[in-house]
Amino acid sequence: VKRWPYDPVCWRVLVPHPLRLVHRLMSWLPPLRPDSPAPPFFGLDYFTYTVAANNGATGVGLIAVVVTRVDQSNAPEVSVILPDATTNLSFNAGNVTLIVPPGSYNGPMGPTDIFYIAYTEIVTPTANTTIPPGGLRFAGKIFTLEAFFNNIELDNYVFPQPVTLTVRYDPSQINDLRPETLSLFYWDEVTQRWSQDGLTFVSRDTENHTITYLVAHFTEFAYFGSSTPTSLEPE
Repeated sequence: VKRWPYDPVCWRVLVPHPLRLVHRLMSWLPPLRPDSPAPPFFGLDYFTYTVAANNGATGVGLIAVVVTRVDQSNAPEVSVILPDATTNLSFNAGNVTLIVPPGSYNGPMGPTDIFYIAYTEIVTPTANTTIPPGGLRFAGKIFTLEAFFNNIELDNYVFPQPVTLTVRYDPSQINDLRPETLSLFYWDEVTQRWSQDGLTFVSRDTENHTITYLVAHFTEFAYFGSSTPTSLEPE
């Protein structure tokens, strides 16, 4: 760490070598590679490092590493959530963005605990898209959002404060659907239907091709629209 001329304290970053991740031993010298046999592991791994000052002060940091299978062509995108600050996330080359308010995890968190979100684009639409809601038609985009705590999926997790979800659509892929009718829905596993219960409509920007909602939980999302004017307006 560079010491600035006006800074009376000199800091050092201490990273162990070999790098000892939670699930395996790695070499941090390029190329990053396993240094010892380990059972197969896929998910979010991490390691800690120490920052030490010449005045005796120290601090511990954490770096997360996403581990996917070699044969996993449609691997989820993962982003870590900051527990005490607003976190802005971007997935799918900026086509799906999230604004997660502070205090998004309502349980205890230690210095090495990780709360994170996984986004997965569903390349082949599920059979659920063949039963669209309210006479609408599938608009071509379907994805899942999942919340995890230390690699454990938090099923049915409800955020203390709503998360702002913005989805950008491609006008060339919605065929004859009218952009002003596009609406976001989620698949309700209990009722086995597309629903907007718990979704709060924020805005629809037909010039920048985005729709924005407040969501309180994560699941499978898709948007639908109509080729004719409709009175359907998300609530």
